Amino acid sequence: MSHSEVVTPPRTTVATAKALVVDDDSAVRGLIARQLRRLGVPSVETATDGADAMRVMEASDARFDVAVCDLRMPNEDGLVLLRRMAALSQPPAIILTSGEDPLFLDAARRLGIGHRLTILGILSKPHTTAALAELLAAIDAPPVAARTESRQEAPLQGAELEHMLEAGLVEAWFQPQIELATRRVVGAEALLRLRHPRRGLMLPGSFMCQAEKQGLLPALTEFVLRRAVASRSTWRDEGFELSVSINVSAATMHDLTYPDFAAALCTRHGVCPTEVVFELTESALASDATALLDILTRLRLKGFGVSIDDFGTGHSSLDLLRTLPFSELKLDHTLVQDAARNSRSRLILQNSLALAAQLGISTVAEGVDSPCALDLVSDLGCTLAQGFLIAEPMPADAIAGWLAVHQPRPPGDRLAGWQTPVHGLGIGR
Repeated sequence: MSHSEVVTPPRTTVATAKALVVDDDSAVRGLIARQLRRLGVPSVETATDGADAMRVMEASDARFDVAVCDLRMPNEDGLVLLRRMAALSQPPAIILTSGEDPLFLDAARRLGIGHRLTILGILSKPHTTAALAELLAAIDAPPVAARTESRQEAPLQGAELEHMLEAGLVEAWFQPQIELATRRVVGAEALLRLRHPRRGLMLPGSFMCQAEKQGLLPALTEFVLRRAVASRSTWRDEGFELSVSINVSAATMHDLTYPDFAAALCTRHGVCPTEVVFELTESALASDATALLDILTRLRLKGFGVSIDDFGTGHSSLDLLRTLPFSELKLDHTLVQDAARNSRSRLILQNSLALAAQLGISTVAEGVDSPCALDLVSDLGCTLAQGFLIAEPMPADAIAGWLAVHQPRPPGDRLAGWQTPVHGLGIGR
């Protein structure tokens, strides 16, 4: 830290009681160690490379809360250290520090996340004490992604899912969507849940693979569509005009009668097809091209919306936009979240939104979990947004109560009413 630095950063909480600094440069090691002690970390140890760091951690009686790691080191570099720390029963939270190219640093961050490590952030050399303090503060507030992953459960076995479907233990939950220009709640995405008699509420990650193996995707898709249309009708009777979005399975895209079935269901509930959006991922789109084009075109002909889901994650998304009649582009949550801190992702997001605007189709940003992400997608001209900042998934009968509390705010009030989700589990896209 230079002598001209006058900022006095806040002291860290007691959650950061023990820290490790890993850097082959003795001057840098000493600087970071002094900064950590200045920030109130009572115990700071140092290591010269990855191998030395592992020896220090293995010899310690207490776990390290945070490790500040350089990436380019002789003998054993920082990337190898990340891999080895991932095998620890209680690995420390990681702050990466390097003078490397930002693209390289972001790749290292992604690698750490891939190892299921908590990556607090990146310090580009040289850094200030205030920048270090800001990253340390994140130890007490783990990201939403980490909370989401922690709730994943062991998958169902055998015919258990089929029995639960027959017993009526499948539920449709809904995550509200807001129109960014007005901040009005205008829609909701339907999401599957299982009410397991022993394991409680289960997320799709615990049963969708099993559903595909057992050929149950068409039945689950039909269940969600019926619940979504019925819920849309109920909300209208309660005075709320919301569209509904549902995810459609690949198996459904082989059924040429599906558009007729969906239209008849809407007619039965007095719901206009324009109020229903079918979301298709690339896996659902990798089916018979002629049948798929037939089904999607007839859905659009009847007035339904058709969205390409998880846009920004697949290799053929642009070709799908060229060849199929989509009315909506749904931006993947990983792209939205990463764009807030990564200039390359932000450029991809910006150009995706510009492309959609030029094609005359609406856009939805999912994974809007922070005020920064909300501001970003709003400034870039996205149409709709959903995410934990706005609301967490909730049962259909909770939507009306949630809407009664979360009234629309003036367009100039960018965050009012959206800081604290009031319902749901904090999980499950």
